[in-house]
Amino acid sequence: MTTSFDTPNADNAEEPDHPAHPGTSVGIEYRLLATLAPQQRRQVEGLLRPLRARAGEIVVTKGAPADALYLVARGEVEVLSADDGFRLTTVHAGQDFGSVALLNGAPRSASVRAVTDVDLRVLSIDDLRALSNETTDSAYVVLLKNLLIDQGADLQRSSDNLVQSLRQQVAEARTRLAMGSLIGFVIFIMCLYGFFLRDSVMVVSTQQGSSTPISTLILVVYLVTLYVLIRRSGLPLRTYGLTWLGWQQSVIEALLWSVALLAVGLLAKWIAIRWVPGWRGQPLFKGPALGESNTVTYAALYLLFAPAQEFMARGVLQSSFQEFLDGRWVTTRAILYSTMLFSATHLHLSTGFALLVLIPSVFWGILYARHRTLIGVSLSHILVGGCMFFCIGIPGAG
Repeated sequence: MTTSFDTPNADNAEEPDHPAHPGTSVGIEYRLLATLAPQQRRQVEGLLRPLRARAGEIVVTKGAPADALYLVARGEVEVLSADDGFRLTTVHAGQDFGSVALLNGAPRSASVRAVTDVDLRVLSIDDLRALSNETTDSAYVVLLKNLLIDQGADLQRSSDNLVQSLRQQVAEARTRLAMGSLIGFVIFIMCLYGFFLRDSVMVVSTQQGSSTPISTLILVVYLVTLYVLIRRSGLPLRTYGLTWLGWQQSVIEALLWSVALLAVGLLAKWIAIRWVPGWRGQPLFKGPALGESNTVTYAALYLLFAPAQEFMARGVLQSSFQEFLDGRWVTTRAILYSTMLFSATHLHLSTGFALLVLIPSVFWGILYARHRTLIGVSLSHILVGGCMFFCIGIPGAG
């Protein structure tokens, strides 16, 4: 309790220095006392103790004993959910709060904070009960009290459900806002990625034989920026696939899928060599057009490059789409959108290679959607991409 009582003697308590008008403590009409007979009202008013609180101060804390109710003489207070400070309602001059204490005396179900400087009148439940002899209450009064207790409990449950629903909606809105920002940023940098690589990387590739160094440098810059945005979003890292949860099953499926994809790739190349005129005479196994000394270097770079691509395509893009989109086929649409963007980043190599990338990318999207961890898809990307590029050979990808 951060507020403090004025002198407990109501006769000696000083009223706030302000003119009398509706909403002030001078001549205020309290709704709770409106139906009392004049003598009853005078009795109750004689029990009131003044209490002042500054704006921002906590008047009532959730879980505290419910030993009094409060009348607002001047100012405004807000009733808060103690879990996240969500505002449930506001109470103005002439209104009251904490009156459930009259019924069951249960601990406070919410916290109350002063919105402005407030003047309150505190009515002790014990003092109020001393005015009556509860042992002589009629059956009508007892039944009415029980009914009010039941209705109060129902109202509390409804309020809790409403707060939970609103809290969930707020969390979903925050998630969508964060995901939407990430999607926009990733699409923007992917466009820059494509524009830059299409022209400048070709010059470097002519001299060095591969665009991998430039691609890696650009990707590192993007990844650092993305990681900063992810941390600032407030969402857990597992939202973006950065988790060990479910990695065992993900790795097992990744290995099985990788073997299947490589088998399909080998079969497709064998058919092309046999039946496509432009492919005749090509060896079934052919590495990239790199010198022997460079091959190990580029293979090592690819070990880092592939997981980074999966983090961008699956962890950031697909995860964001799955959280951001609404309606039917959310997962399917998320896989499709992220796959198309992922494929478009390979257009600087060749149109055919970009189209070829669509096939494994769809499988990686499905695998990621099943387990929501980047471990399996990154492993499969390394195996499939590495074998196809360094062992089988992909025309137009060198």
